[in-house]
Formats: sequence, C-alpha cells, structure tokens
Amino acid sequence: MDSHFPGFSEGRALWWGLAVKAAKNSWIEKANLYGIDWGIEIHPPRSLRIPKATRRASPRTSWKTFPDCSALISVHTQEATINGARDVGRLAVRRLAGLIRREMPTLLLSDVLWEGAIAGTPRQTIKMMLAQPEIETVTPNSPAALHEVGLKLLAIEFGALPVQLGKALEWLALARSARVRIEKFTHLWLAVVALVDHGVDFEKVRYQRTRIENYVATMSDVLRSTERLALTTRLNAAYAVRNELWHEGMDTSITPNLLASLEGDAFRLVDFEFIKIGKPIPK
Repeated sequence: MDSHFPGFSEGRALWWGLAVKAAKNSWIEKANLYGIDWGIEIHPPRSLRIPKATRRASPRTSWKTFPDCSALISVHTQEATINGARDVGRLAVRRLAGLIRREMPTLLLSDVLWEGAIAGTPRQTIKMMLAQPEIETVTPNSPAALHEVGLKLLAIEFGALPVQLGKALEWLALARSARVRIEKFTHLWLAVVALVDHGVDFEKVRYQRTRIENYVATMSDVLRSTERLALTTRLNAAYAVRNELWHEGMDTSITPNLLASLEGDAFRLVDFEFIKIGKPIPK
C-alpha cells in the first residue's frame, strides 16, 4: 500500500485504527481512553469522522460522519510505512478489541466502519488512510464508567503481548464478531487452545484432556482446588462438543449456555496469562 500513499507518514511512526459500530444508546457523550501504546475514542451519534473515498483525485480529504454510536480503537505500531503498520497493527488492534469487548459489551466488532493507518496520535488525528444489527442498550454508559475501563487496561502494551496471549485475544475478538453459533464456538475453542497448548511437547502430552488438566493445574495460586476441578470439567465437556462438531458434524450441543460458559472460561485463562506477565486486570 505504500506506493498508493506516498509521504503519508512523513517519517513518523504510524498508528493503526479500527472503527466499529456500537449498539444504539450505548453512550451519549464522547470519551477518550489512552494506554501505553493504545487509544480508544468513544463516539456518540454523528461524532465519528472517517475518510470518505471519492472517485476524483483531490489533495484534500473528504470526511463523513457516522450516524450511530461507535468507537475508534487504535494501537501505536512503531512502524513508519503503511505496509509495516498494517502487518503489526491489524493483529494488535484486534487483541485490544478482543479484550475491550468484554468491558464494553455493546461494541459490535462484526460491524467494521473503517480500518487503516493513522498519522499523528489518537488525541489529535492528522491523517487517516481511506479505506447492521439493530440492538439498543437500555441505559447509556457514562463517561466515568468508560474511563474506569481505560484505567483497568492502562498498564497493558498490546503491541508487545506474549504470542499465545495475543492469539487468544484475536480468537476472542472473532468470537464476538461471529453471527452463527458454530462459528462462535470454534473461535472460543481456539482461544482456549492457543493458551492451553502453547509450548506443549505433543509427543509427550498427546491427549487434549491431559493438556487441559496440566494447564489448569498451574492456576493453583489463583483458583482453589474445587474451582480448578470445575474449570477442568467444563473445558473437557467443551472438548467433547468440539469432537462432536468436527468429527461427526453434530452441533446440537452448542447451546447459548455452553457458549456463555466457554467464553467466561476463555477469559479466565486470559486473565491468568495477564497475571503471569505481572499485569493483572482489576475486576
């Protein structure tokens, strides 16, 4: 893409942004949340401005506003080319989206409004590269509540996460974007496997149930023995459903309760991984 946007970065490191829709009435005021290498702009209706593609070449950028609630999620890539920013940013911004979606459940990650490079900072955008379900919340989120979310994630650097944690967050983001239960279950299961199977010698530990048990056993500092047993039992039950789906084509066991349980357990593993790297997420 660099050849199509000559001089875009002007030698500065670029951000990579992802603008997504939110459910109606999610919030009524604008809020900005910032971390070490990330930013989230919360936009009420008609507040988000994104570049508008035009047929005629023009030195000036045309902008359009989005009529509904939305959010611009961005991560600093440390890259000065659009290609480099894309390669780093597309993964990093989805990791952030996967985690922030738990804190902001009204974000609709399947409704991407814009994605691309940003020259400048989220606080004062200089350039943005060119590039729906009807759900409504009962009560809008207040700016104070939104800032509490930002404080929870303040210490996290999304461009430098361990590979297995980053991959799990990417699968969780995809799960939140899924529109059918089979797709959501598959992405949730892959989020679990990204953590449970990381670094395992498959020649020595061949069975998935054993790998699950071994991983959960390492959580003794954060879960009591009864909690670890319950977690292992739930993950093994999800593994059995996975086998039914992938080997027999049966999806009858993929119920809303199972999906909610599996997503909660996947986030338990994610929270544990953040504890392991010394950056626990406050409850």
